[in-house]
Parts: sequence; structure tokens; C-alpha cells
Amino acid sequence: MREEKNIDEFLESVFNELPWSDEALDILMRSEPEHTMPEPMKEKLFSKLSEFQKERARVIDKLSHPEKLNSFGEFISLIREKIGDEVEEFAKNIGVAESTVLHLEKNDIPIVKIPLVEMKSLIQKTGINIKTAFSLLRNSFMLYGFKPNYFQSMARFDIKKSSETKKIQSIKRVYEELYLKKMKYKPSEKLEDYLASLEHEIRGK
Repeated sequence: MREEKNIDEFLESVFNELPWSDEALDILMRSEPEHTMPEPMKEKLFSKLSEFQKERARVIDKLSHPEKLNSFGEFISLIREKIGDEVEEFAKNIGVAESTVLHLEKNDIPIVKIPLVEMKSLIQKTGINIKTAFSLLRNSFMLYGFKPNYFQSMARFDIKKSSETKKIQSIKRVYEELYLKKMKYKPSEKLEDYLASLEHEIRGK
């Protein structure tokens, strides 16, 4: 039992620390680990690899239809997941404050509070088209401050575990989706002015 726990801990550390990519995954899948590791570890490894492939496929599928996402923050979170960046690294590469990424992903900042130059960078460097980005930003505007009663559900999970964190995020996404289906966007003069300025900034007019 102890050996199995050690294997789980080892594989968890591997999958958390290594910069996974399609190329690295392909090399592992074509290798012959049976000659270099015990059978239990081999089985665990391929199980983890299978989970990784399924999760990656889920992320890619969602990003292929960004207009169906709940918010701009969800889009950013999926982009980070796809490329394997932590918040700090992603923010540095995009050229925005780390706090901007965190606030966007949590929908806990008014969109109009984000500097235009940072939002411009996020849109341009992630490659999302302006129309879809603005639609998601309107969703983010609607979701700002929305705190659904999912804390009881969250209490059942250990948020220190990455697998449990994903469950919590899934619960949150479901609540957000239900909320967006129920509510209608009511044009906000502040937000629309912000988006108009942002479009001007992006197009350089």
C-alpha cells in the first residue's frame, strides 16, 4: 500500500513539474518503460498519460469554440492550460500584471478597471478575434461579483489537490453557465465606452 502511494506521489510530481508537450508525450508513448520501471509504475504512468491526453483534448476542443465559453477569464485559463504556463510565467510572456490574469480568471474585477494596453496585449497575443473577445468580456462583466452558493459543494473537496481543484472549477463553470443562460446582458455605458476605446486601441485608429 505504501509502495503504491509512493508511486502516486512520484507520478504526481512528474506531471506537475515537467513541461509537457505533444512531442514529449509522443516520445513517452513510443518508449518501452517496461525495461526501465516496475510493472505497477508502468501501469500508473500510462494511466496518467491517458488522463493527460483526455484533458488536453478537452482543452483543445473548448478552445476550438471560444464563443461558447462563459467568460474571457475562462478563455485565458484554458490558454494557460494548453501551453502549460503558470500565472506568473503567462503574465510575463503576455506583458501584463500577474494580478490582472488572476482577477480575470476569477471574474472578480470590473473589466473597465483593466488597463487598455493590457487587455489589448491579451487579445492580440492569444489570437482571439475581437468580436468573440468582446462577447466574452460582456459575459465577464455580467459575472463580476457573482458568487453562487457552491461553497457547500467546495467544502467536500481538498483544494490542496490539483484533481480536487479541477472539480471545484467545474462546479463553478456550471453555475456560471446557468447564470448566463438565465440573465440577459444589459448594455452598460461604461463597458461599451471601454470596449470602443479598446477596439480603437487594437485597430490603431
